[in-house]
This record gives sequence, structure tokens and C-alpha cells, in this order.
Amino acid sequence: MGWPNDGNNNAPKDGKSVSVADGDMSYTNWLRNKKYMAPISPWFFTHYGPEVDWSKNWVFPSGSLIFDRWNEVLQKGFPMVEILTWNDYDESHYIGPLKNKHMDDGASKWSNDMPHKDTNVAKFIEKDQIIYWYRRNLKGLNCDATNTTSGRAPPKPNENYFQGRPDGWQSMEDAVYVVSLLKSAGTVIIKSGSNTVTKEVPAGATLIKVDASLGKQTFTLQRGSTKVLSDTSLMDITAVCPCGLYNFNAYVGTVAAGFSDPLDVSGLASLTVGLHVTTCQPKPSLGTNPTSLTQANEPPTVTNPGNGNACVEGAVADIQSGNYLGLCQCTCAYDYCPLAQCKCIRSGIAASPPASNGREGCPASGLGDSHKGLCSYTCNHGYCPNTACRYC
Repeated sequence: MGWPNDGNNNAPKDGKSVSVADGDMSYTNWLRNKKYMAPISPWFFTHYGPEVDWSKNWVFPSGSLIFDRWNEVLQKGFPMVEILTWNDYDESHYIGPLKNKHMDDGASKWSNDMPHKDTNVAKFIEKDQIIYWYRRNLKGLNCDATNTTSGRAPPKPNENYFQGRPDGWQSMEDAVYVVSLLKSAGTVIIKSGSNTVTKEVPAGATLIKVDASLGKQTFTLQRGSTKVLSDTSLMDITAVCPCGLYNFNAYVGTVAAGFSDPLDVSGLASLTVGLHVTTCQPKPSLGTNPTSLTQANEPPTVTNPGNGNACVEGAVADIQSGNYLGLCQCTCAYDYCPLAQCKCIRSGIAASPPASNGREGCPASGLGDSHKGLCSYTCNHGYCPNTACRYC
């Protein structure tokens, strides 16, 4: 089995804990001289409520599992490995892209905006890179009032169904996991909200674990006074329950950033089924709406917006967080492009914004007044991404 467990397909308990290495030993003893295929997995979380017949709700302690496990497999020299899995979105152990064509069985509730593709490191270190992952909320956040499994029994008795937080939630660390893949030694600087950690790291693969804090997540590689790599994640850590749920899935990103990886329409089809909030929409909210996200390693060409025409397309201002991207794309399209957060990249004939829905938007919990005007405008016109805004 690819995750630490209790020996009965649930999270480890006091006195009942089976490590992945314990499983290796059991299987190799049974197989004797036959070849053994060792499992490796990045994560495990599932959270189906009574809205489906296959209700289940638990997490296996994952944390730095994929880094630790790869090192363990290499040290033991197993002849074969199996990565669990390519596309099992419902249990959050996918390494394939979210944009792969698939139907939605309800897993979009916790896989939307949560790419894992960067856990699929298939090559030797050919260039400097930082890979990071973390949960979007701290584990103490209380979502009972709106969560689909809180105070609600499953359609039929089920030993894998637990009300409220997923079984095993206590075993999860409030941490940001960072792996540096470097051609030569350097300094890695990690900012998780108000928490800043600086580490000198050697060439090769190094794991750094940082206490997670609410706010923006920024990652930098320096050599001497030269900034080699730097980026701010599109996913802040917030005190907002995403879609009203407990979401213990991991968000995975890289510096330099990789390609945009949103779920498509078919992969989002069941997102709102069973939800107890009305503010969550079946669409990506990592800045990929209302227009397509430009790849971070291919910045948009800036045209001259000062020609007397209206702004019709925008992006994030050069010094700002990627968390503004969707907001800037939405507002600048209608000639509202505040320069402190956004920049106009194309001008033309002014377009009329969508009709007002009569609702007011405010910054999401943990975000400051710099989001206030943008959230007020976008939420009032029907775009209120819960990573940046909330209805108020």
C-alpha cells in the first residue's frame, strides 16, 4: 500500500500504524525470489458526503511522503515501481494533469484548482527548479456549518464514512513542503504568510519543511546577490472554507511556473452537487477565468494602452501576486484596471460588463484592502473567486 495506514485501509491509529516500508517487507517476504513492484504516491484525501452512494471521508498522512518514498525506493533498489496513480482524482493521488478528459464523480469539489502534475518529476536535474506543495487551509479551520459530511449520515452504513473532518486529519501537518532541484548550491527563501525561512541548500534534491501561515506563499532561489528564480503561488493559504468544505487535498506548484492546468467542463460537472453554499461555481478560480490564463513562463506582450481607447484586456502588475490574475483579467476587460494591482495589456472599444447581481464583494479572510475594489466590482458582476473574495 502506498500510504501509512492502520492495516485496515484507514488512517493510522494509536497502536495501529503500518508504514509503507512495513508493506514492502511483508510483500517481499511473501514473494520470496519473485520481483516486487514498490508503490509510490504523492497524497491521499477523499471527501464524499451523503450526496453519493459511495460516501467516504478520510486522509492518509501524506506530507513529504513522495520525496521520502522516492529516496527510500532508490536506497532499497527495488527493480520496479508503480506510481499511484495517474488520474485517481477522487482520492487525490493523481499525478497526471487535471485537464485530462474525464467525467466528474464529485471529486471536483476538492480537485478543482489543485494541480498535482508537478509531482511527476521524470528526469534527472537538468535545470534549477523549486517544487512546492501545501494545503489551502490550516487543519484547525472549522467548516462544520457548511461541510457536506458534518452532522449528516451516509445513505447506508459505511465504515469508510466519517462525519465532519476526514478521519486522520490530526495526522496532517500545517506545513509548506519545498523541494529544491539545483544544478549547484544556492539560497532558498520561503515566505509563508508572515513566516520567512532562509536555507542554504546544496546541489541535488533537498526537502525543506516550513510552518504554514495564512497569506501569500512566495519562493525564491538566490546565488549571492543574484535572484535566480522567484514566484508567488496562485494559491494563498486562507481561513475560508473552499466551497464550504474541509479540503485536505494538496496544491502543487513550481518555480519557474509550469503550464496552466484547469479542469474542463466535464471534469467540473458535479462540483455543486450536494454543496451547502451557493457561492461556489463549477469553474476554475485560480485566475483562469473569465479568460484563459497565460503561462507564467510566457508573459503577455504589452501593447500601448494610452492611445485614448478603453482597456479590454489586463494582467497582474509586475510587482504583484498571481492571486490578482483572475480579478485583473475580469475588471480590465471592462476598462476598470487599477494600476496598483493590474496592468492593461490591450486596448480597444469599451465593452459593457455583465449585469449587476446586486451583491457586494469583500476580500477573502486574511487578505487586505488591496483586494477591496476588485472584489467589490467582480462579485457584483458574478465573478467572486473564493481564493480572493467573498460575498458580504
